[in-house]
Parts: sequence; structure tokens; C-alpha cells
Amino acid sequence: MKPKLVLDTNVYVAAMLGGRGALKLLHLWRLKRFEVYTSKKQIEELYITVEKHLQGPKARRIITAEVPEDMLYLLSARAELLPVRRVSKLSRDRDDDWIIAIALKSDYLVSENTQDVNIQALPQSANTKMLTIAQAVRLFKESEPSHRNRSG
Repeated sequence: MKPKLVLDTNVYVAAMLGGRGALKLLHLWRLKRFEVYTSKKQIEELYITVEKHLQGPKARRIITAEVPEDMLYLLSARAELLPVRRVSKLSRDRDDDWIIAIALKSDYLVSENTQDVNIQALPQSANTKMLTIAQAVRLFKESEPSHRNRSG
């Protein structure tokens, strides 16, 4: 069985802004190294984030018009949509409690800012582990095929 991940919205935003680690992680997802869980709420949040924060002149220089659409398509087409169950006091930012609620059903929650999540507050039955983007990339990194030519 493939590992199940929840990618915090900041991972998708980092990828849209050209973050190498985030882009590599999404590449590993496309290679089916793991499965991704999401929710309608996260997809809505990503739409709002794109509209509200990624429309400035600096963002427009970095992000082409296709990037957010590709990201939203990937999320909608490839991620497994889970219902959100409200869980409280799992994050310093109460607006992030819903992402932790879906992460409770996954193996890993990946975020740029792991300090926002109080992992000790998760129920003991939860086996969810927190990873930074870099840790997730290292964990799921594709194996490098050997291209050595053996001549005899």
C-alpha cells in the first residue's frame, strides 16, 4: 500500500511560486510514489489564495496563468477527496484545524511550517507524522536508475 499524505496548502503555493522542494514533491506524486488526500475546503482555500495573494505584480512575474490551473487540476483529478470533520485546538491557527482533521486519516502531513501544528495534541490512535517538504522529498525520492555501461 502506498503512503497517504496530506499536503498543506502552503506546499501547493510554494510550488506555484517555483519552490524546488515543493515542485519535486509534486513530481514524486505524479510518479505515484504516494497518494494524496484533500478536501473540498482545501481546494476552495487554494482558489481563494490564488485569487487573493498570487495576483500581484511580483507573483505575476513568477507564475504563468497555467500554473494555478494545472495545480488545481492535479489536486481535483488525482487526490482523494475526504469529508472534513472539525477538530479543535490542533493548530496555533484555528483556520488550519480542518487540514489536521483530514491528516488524521493519513500517514503524513507535509507543511512548510511544521511549528503551526501541535502534533502532540493528535489523538493517540492517529499515526500521522509531520514532515517538512524537504523531509518528504528525501523520504519519497525516486531511486536513481543505474546507467553504467558494463563492457567486458
